[in-house]
Amino acid sequence: LTFQDPDSPINLMLGGFYQKDKLVLLEQGVINGAALAPLSPYWRFPLRSQALSAFGQLDWKIIEPLTLSAGVRYSQDKKYQDIVPPAPLPNKFTTPQVNFSNWSPELTLSYKPNADTNFYVSYKQAYKSGAYQIGYNIYGAALANPAITDIPGFYEPETVKGFDGGGKVRLFDRQLRLNLAAYSYLYSDLQLARLDPATIQIFILNASSARVKGLEGDFAFSPASLPGLTVNGAV
Repeated sequence: LTFQDPDSPINLMLGGFYQKDKLVLLEQGVINGAALAPLSPYWRFPLRSQALSAFGQLDWKIIEPLTLSAGVRYSQDKKYQDIVPPAPLPNKFTTPQVNFSNWSPELTLSYKPNADTNFYVSYKQAYKSGAYQIGYNIYGAALANPAITDIPGFYEPETVKGFDGGGKVRLFDRQLRLNLAAYSYLYSDLQLARLDPATIQIFILNASSARVKGLEGDFAFSPASLPGLTVNGAV
């Protein structure tokens, strides 16, 4: 739902999202080290998920060249599993459902003195849901260890927050387009894929944190005196 009125300093957008998934993975081991081994029993991984979110954004033209945009998204994710190891392995998967939720706001101040110039600075937050691991090799050692009685089987959501800012300009009668930006973002519980060489299995784990920062720019030059010619560059 959008609201736009040329006579109003405020534009508004509201929206929602819903998704439901069902997945069943059958997995069976064939290779053991360098030798061909008998097939292991089938593992059955039945998984379901449900995602729901609502979001909104408000643009307020404070004065003619200055606009403030504020938005927020609420996300709710539910994950379900019904993993049953084949006999004679015990079933230690005691967490059949996990729920994740998150509020992700963002705020942008932009200065647009004319149709060919825009400078901005933004603060943003974002979120990626957690989920259950799948892959029988991941759980083999834990199921065989009598000291382990509970296997949660899932990894946590990933979140990120940070700033970016820059400018977008068109110069020389719009023959040159130039974009420049700087950014710095901090990830928490970063989701990383790791290969375990002992089990030849890829699984997801949460790293503590990661910082990503940098500068970037690109340009495109299309001289009016040479129609059809464009020179591009980026760094």
